[in-house]
Amino acid sequence: MIRGATPLKSPHPTASQPIPRSIPAETYLARQANNRTETDLLREVSQYLRARNVWFRRYNTRALRVGARLMFTIIGPDGKVATGHPDLMARAPASGRPVWIETKSKNGSLSDPQLAFRDEVVARFGDLYLAPRTLEEVMVFFEPGRSFGRRDPT
Repeated sequence: MIRGATPLKSPHPTASQPIPRSIPAETYLARQANNRTETDLLREVSQYLRARNVWFRRYNTRALRVGARLMFTIIGPDGKVATGHPDLMARAPASGRPVWIETKSKNGSLSDPQLAFRDEVVARFGDLYLAPRTLEEVMVFFEPGRSFGRRDPT
């Protein structure tokens, strides 16, 4: 553990909140869609992949507060903290190719460590990488019959 770091509790409630009666349901749902967090999208993507029987794994990271900075960490093969690792790794159904998925909010962007990770796995291994902002982007990618071929093992 990093000195001075404190594990954070999730700010997201487990139960869904009721729709306020003061506004129409359509208005509320439209606002919620615009305010969807990366965590919300990650949950939706995981549910979709599970429903489509796509093999995937969630890479649980731990949120730590270091001073005013929030860090999400995962331990790398060398036993040190690794940064830039995506949220999910799935397998393309037809080819079995690795698909790394880093969910982003409407205005989110990949950090420098995430860009470095993406560039390495695409260039070095020929893996596929998605940074979806909506569930629809994932649905199009994993639609039935779509094939990305097998990567050349050499």
